[in-house]
Amino acid sequence: MKPEATETNENRLLSTESVSENSIEKEREADTTTFTSCRTQTSKEKPFLNGVADGECSQLFHNRRANSSASIDFERNEVTVEPPPEAKSWDTKKLPLSLRVNGRYINPWETWRWKGFWDLLRWKLFTPDKSNVPTESILNTSLPIVRVNSSLLETEPPADHFRLTWFGHSSLLIQFEGFNILTDPIFSKRCSPLKHLGPKRYRGPPCTVEELPQIHVILISHDHYDHFDERTLKKILSCPKNDNVHVFVPQGILSRIRRLRIDCYGNATFTELCWWQRATIGNRLHIILSPVQHWSKRTAFDIFETLWGGFIVIGKDFRFFFGGDTAYCPVFRSIGELYGPFDCAAIPIGAYSPRWFMKGQHVDPYEAVKIHNDIRSKLSVAIHWGTFVLTNEYYLEPPKLLEDALNKASISKEQFLVLKHGESIEKNWKENNHFLSPPNGENGM
Repeated sequence: MKPEATETNENRLLSTESVSENSIEKEREADTTTFTSCRTQTSKEKPFLNGVADGECSQLFHNRRANSSASIDFERNEVTVEPPPEAKSWDTKKLPLSLRVNGRYINPWETWRWKGFWDLLRWKLFTPDKSNVPTESILNTSLPIVRVNSSLLETEPPADHFRLTWFGHSSLLIQFEGFNILTDPIFSKRCSPLKHLGPKRYRGPPCTVEELPQIHVILISHDHYDHFDERTLKKILSCPKNDNVHVFVPQGILSRIRRLRIDCYGNATFTELCWWQRATIGNRLHIILSPVQHWSKRTAFDIFETLWGGFIVIGKDFRFFFGGDTAYCPVFRSIGELYGPFDCAAIPIGAYSPRWFMKGQHVDPYEAVKIHNDIRSKLSVAIHWGTFVLTNEYYLEPPKLLEDALNKASISKEQFLVLKHGESIEKNWKENNHFLSPPNGENGM
């Protein structure tokens, strides 16, 4: 299928189809419900018909055209986006493809349970808030912020080493093999569409956007405000040193980027991915969007309209998993079998209480340890905690429960780290060669 350039700004937007027409027809024949794997709208907005865009997907890059895959120049490296797996040649029960029903993405696991309006009301009105965040003077001792060493981050880690810096919540910088990769960046005071209303940070960012090193890749896991922050993205992309940053997002978020005019800032390139779809930068870095169990919503009218996911990042000798935001589900064992072991993983541990409401969308620390085992992570780092009050657990409970979970699983605390805001770790991944579970399948690379 030939791509089609239609607007000036969209020569930097990449989108791809998920499955062939034949595989879609087979899915329709197998079930009376209309299922469609990821397909995107064209560069000009077109209406969805039964969940499928009326028109071709755009695969655009620096005023050039792509055929079966898309390519761009990225800091003298070519980036290619492979077509996603086809249902007819893929074990969809074990490795589910991203699917939409009537234009809305779904979670295919039995562990998924959606909580509706009355459940939300019950939570907000009748469940006590135990977060008990103290004053800043107490926080400075109980949850200190380490000022980021900007000069350190400007340097490349030694050979066979990676460096990871946690900025709070799910925002971190992973540096290895010459790449600086930023995940779910949010440096704003609130995770909200409004500047003066909504969840407010009780631990500020440990540096400014301007103090970050040059960013090569940004990974956005989904469109919730605490992970996809418009103001932070615009600031990062406006920095002259970030002239060629490449932003990877799940399917459907390009429309959000266009609507918010984020693509008008800097010279970044944005690429949409479906579950299990792979993008490659200069044959040096592979990025795969992995399934996770979560959901999406930006307004009151767009629930489940965009995809969500984690990211598998594979370098020449280094593998990293970013969990984004997720509940526990069987797919993590499949990720470990296909792509593990991972040298490092970022796994959420917070925003889990009350469990009757949150279990279907957020892991607790015990389930975080299960993910650590399932994906066969050599070293994990806790994320998604200690920054915003989003749920009801005591603000310091997540790391305490994580310690208990590690003890019960006979795992050393050195294998699942809890960092201070702004803290950096630097490890030799070749020396950290222990992983917990034996391989259960063929490696994906």
